[in-house]
Amino acid sequence: MSERCDRPWESTGDVETPVLETLGALGIPDGATRVAFISADGYRREVALAALRADPSVIMVTAADGRRRVVFPRRKPSFWVKDVVSIELR
Repeated sequence: MSERCDRPWESTGDVETPVLETLGALGIPDGATRVAFISADGYRREVALAALRADPSVIMVTAADGRRRVVFPRRKPSFWVKDVVSIELR
């Protein structure tokens, strides 16, 4: 079963920031190779930092209520992370 999705991300007017920009603002530690996005319910999606660098379409979406989600437009929504409360770089 493929995790790829050709359906484009449809913006809802929330604030969208490239994930790499968000990570850069946090400060990427030297030698970091993995990024984990953790949601309020404990769901965790870990991806290679190199994969994020290779796909600039990945965005952090911040809703008006402050909730954040990570959208991987080229992946199925089941790959996305809703209600992000923490980001780990290692």
